[in-house]
Amino acid sequence: MELSRTGMGMVAVCDDQSQVQGIFTDGDLRRWLVSGGTLADIVTAAMTKGGVTLNDQARAIDAKEQLMKLKISAAPVVDENHRLVGAINLQSFYQAGIL
Repeated sequence: MELSRTGMGMVAVCDDQSQVQGIFTDGDLRRWLVSGGTLADIVTAAMTKGGVTLNDQARAIDAKEQLMKLKISAAPVVDENHRLVGAINLQSFYQAGIL
């Protein structure tokens, strides 16, 4: 499962044009299963719609500060057309020495 493979604790859910429609986190999975959802259900039923995205042109320190201000550990990174180009988490900033 992509959620476990990335180690980010989240995956972006995109449409056919690679535009981010929401995110699916390990917390979403737990809440979905506790509420009676199953692993056979589609992810869009359990995802957080919309959610926070970071702009790919943002300075790294600004992106890190936004994550910290919102008290989230990771977010998808999008281009000017809101298409997914990657994801970043706080651990990535710490590993790069961006404190």
